[in-house]
Amino acid sequence: MSLVIVVGWFHFKGKSLFASTNDTTTTYDLTTITDTFSIGFLYGSSLTFFEGKENLVQVEFDTKTGWTIENE
Repeated sequence: MSLVIVVGWFHFKGKSLFASTNDTTTTYDLTTITDTFSIGFLYGSSLTFFEGKENLVQVEFDTKTGWTIENE
């Protein structure tokens, strides 16, 4: 079995109690929820689909899972 690491992000418009308020933030800290899942929040607009980039909160996450390819 191989270990697969999946990372991703999405955006929502609004405010976050957890995101850094520094407008120049380009790094973030992930909070470990379980051994295989972490999540973090920052104000950012990396690769957003929103036209207006004001008040965007970026949610970053990563997860680790096992992956087995069966022979047929």
